[in-house]
Amino acid sequence: MVKAVYPASLLLFSALSWAQDNNFSVLPQACISAKQQSCKIELSISWHFPVPVCLNQQQQPGRALVCGTDINNYTLSVDMDTNLVLELRHHHHKTLVASKTIKYLQQAEISAVSPRRLSWSIF
Repeated sequence: MVKAVYPASLLLFSALSWAQDNNFSVLPQACISAKQQSCKIELSISWHFPVPVCLNQQQQPGRALVCGTDINNYTLSVDMDTNLVLELRHHHHKTLVASKTIKYLQQAEISAVSPRRLSWSIF
């Protein structure tokens, strides 16, 4: 019985070590929106792992978006108003293999004419 568990744990360990080799990529890594508005973005997601893994949104952990060992340029359209965390989880064990955070950024309002203040004046 120990022999049957050992190969499965070794396979899971190899998947975790592959995750540290940057085999999971998400582009772009940030979404910039106008102040107080949501941000619509189209993500390009790729990964290569020796075992099947599933892509999940951290906010919806039970719902797998896509599963597989080699995924190239999977497109995901999202509407975000906070940071988005995407997770790769082992297909059978549901263990976290890798995660990426897509940052939600807001533009700051910049005045067209900034007031100039001189440190000296004759008036």
